[in-house]
Amino acid sequence: MLSHKVKLAELYVLSGKFNEARTSWTHLVLEQPDNYRFHCGLQVSYLELDPTTSLEMFSLKKLQLPSTTLQLSKEQMVVLKDMYVASNFKTRNVSKILLTVCSDRDELKVALDKHLRSSLHNAMPALYHDIFSLVSIPDPVNQSSHVVFASDPIDIKQHEVILITRELVDKYISNLRSHEQFEDLYDPSLPLEPPTSFLWALYLKAHILEMCNELKEALVVIDESIQHTPTAIDMYCKKARILKKLGDVITAAVVMDDCRMLDLQDRYLNNKATKYYLRIDETELAMNTIALFVKHDGEPQKILYDLQCNWYELEVGESLARTKQWGGALRKFHAIKKHFFDYVHDMIDFHSYCVRKVSE
Repeated sequence: MLSHKVKLAELYVLSGKFNEARTSWTHLVLEQPDNYRFHCGLQVSYLELDPTTSLEMFSLKKLQLPSTTLQLSKEQMVVLKDMYVASNFKTRNVSKILLTVCSDRDELKVALDKHLRSSLHNAMPALYHDIFSLVSIPDPVNQSSHVVFASDPIDIKQHEVILITRELVDKYISNLRSHEQFEDLYDPSLPLEPPTSFLWALYLKAHILEMCNELKEALVVIDESIQHTPTAIDMYCKKARILKKLGDVITAAVVMDDCRMLDLQDRYLNNKATKYYLRIDETELAMNTIALFVKHDGEPQKILYDLQCNWYELEVGESLARTKQWGGALRKFHAIKKHFFDYVHDMIDFHSYCVRKVSE
């Protein structure tokens, strides 16, 4: 069983049997090369961490790894890099993990250049997640050994990964705009990049500028991306978000509704447009928008209440409170409170039902 293999590999690490642990974790990664929990165990076994730190690493969540959580020395980074280079893990995630174990700026720039070109060529919309997973600073609580993801725009703007990425992306945009290749000079022996490479390079730049709190510059870049591809939904979502941060919530709601109109069958876009309308207190427009995805066999508000649509009722209640419609706001907030009472009641009924079924 898989759980048995994982527990055995963890016990090898905790007991100091690192050779056996490396073999076990390697087999697990080969079976599931995209499982970050297995990569975490593999890194722990090669770093030969103490039991206390190993247990802490085994409890990491999502896409966290020792290489993104601990302040590793150059020697430890070299160990992990050599391990991944010599491995047979054929997956995109390995190229992402390799970015976390670069020991100097030149090595990081080469790795980022390779990763960015490949991702932009293949039109990866979430490329910025790969970049910002590398933007870490010393943990204020435990500065000597741990790091945390940066959230302050000043820390992000000054981070080496962001500086290198901005330099590379600016070069890509300039070259793609002039001769449709990533290289500085046109090379007739190389194929031209697809138009999507330029589009997502602009999107990545806009996102970086947004996270650096350079919102006006980000708006200019995202407008250029919309002019390049007027049907790209992600660009309108990003523009609406930037406008909201700039304080122009009315224009943001209009842009988000334009985005919704590009795909009338997308429930997510419908919900986002509804939320943007509620943020500018256009409750009637918001109700008409969300009603498009509600069965028209009765009053939409009653159906949304029966569906226990908490986020909508909460946004409506806050909007009514801002416009001093206290009675309507109280009704919405009371409805949300009743939903949670129903959750608890249903949960208790379900558990008693399970007990009865088992005892039969």
